[in-house]
Amino acid sequence: MAFRKASSIEVPDILFHTLKTGSPEIDLSFSELGGIVPSQVTLMTGKPGSGKTTLALVSTSKIQITTKNPGAFISLEMSDFQLALSKKKFPSFDSMMVDTEFSLKKTIKALKEMKPSSVVLDSIQMAAGLLVHQKESPNFNVAQKDIVNAFTKFAKETFIPVFLIGHCSKSGQYLGPSHLEHQVDSHMHVDYDEDMAMRSFRFGKNRFGGTNEAQLFGITHEGVWLGSPYVTDLLLDDGDQDSDSPAHERGKLARSFAINYQKFQETNAKASSISAPEARSFASICLTYLKKLDSDRIERDSFIKDPSKVKLGYGSSKIADCNYRSGLIRLGKKMMGKDFKIGPVGYGREKVFILRNCKSREQLFLWVMCHEWCHLYNGMQHHKTEFFRQVEALYMRLLASLPKEQAK
Repeated sequence: MAFRKASSIEVPDILFHTLKTGSPEIDLSFSELGGIVPSQVTLMTGKPGSGKTTLALVSTSKIQITTKNPGAFISLEMSDFQLALSKKKFPSFDSMMVDTEFSLKKTIKALKEMKPSSVVLDSIQMAAGLLVHQKESPNFNVAQKDIVNAFTKFAKETFIPVFLIGHCSKSGQYLGPSHLEHQVDSHMHVDYDEDMAMRSFRFGKNRFGGTNEAQLFGITHEGVWLGSPYVTDLLLDDGDQDSDSPAHERGKLARSFAINYQKFQETNAKASSISAPEARSFASICLTYLKKLDSDRIERDSFIKDPSKVKLGYGSSKIADCNYRSGLIRLGKKMMGKDFKIGPVGYGREKVFILRNCKSREQLFLWVMCHEWCHLYNGMQHHKTEFFRQVEALYMRLLASLPKEQAK
């Protein structure tokens, strides 16, 4: 063993040439340089059906477009027929190299010879099961550790990024050793909120920096959508809808919300505090939009059952409060005070959520509205982690309704 000065270590130039996907939501999340770092090993976890494989294949297929070098997809959970259908969702999937068999030593050897632009293993659990069956590992947990170690070593030697897909139970518990995320460079968690009908991904750990903000995406029969255009298109696309249709009405409300949010920003841009008349006006528009946007959830999962019963009030001694039995949301004078700003506002752990998700005083205003609204849901009267997860999901949904220049 010999120690040496950190200054004597030469960083390979290839690490500064990140692999671009062309999707800002992906590139800015994977690294502070923007793009996937050569040699980066990412563990992608999530519940069944959350979209882990889809995100991995979107990234891989876009990388091979820019590098003009095929990616490798080791699929242990899809049939040949399903693989053939994947080309409808992913650009350039036809040129991707695929394999539905797995042996750790043979697979790594084949990948070294092939030199793909990136590698996706779907999934760690299926691969581990095969290793145990083939008697290459003594048990399931050891097999998972061997797989992560082998692919990490492969990535560092070849500078080829690797995506390792790992499953969580329906309760969110990882199916295997919990310490695997410490062995990889990055850990991305993919989530599908059935109540909100929204998918998102976020990095919990990333040695290469990058943003840890939740990014929205959607999966449709036409392909995959990333970022706010997914929600915006769904809300604003009236198409040839009848003027009395719910979709048409939702589209008008979305446009009205975006226009009034911009006015709200411009009016308060140079003021030391938010003006009370402007706050009340925008809160009313915001509440109208929430009633339409989240009507199904209120009808199904609230005490009042009827979104039309939700009313605005004023004069709370707090920043704001909510009576979930009557549906009254009250704004306090503190929302129109100088101390209403990012930093002081929030309950303990909520401050972390706010610092991560709110970029302006106006966005903080939206956060408070979402906070009080989510108190209407059954079982969401206390400030626990699950409550803040609901607030964040609704907040992201509101933010995604805004044009990108307003949402910044």
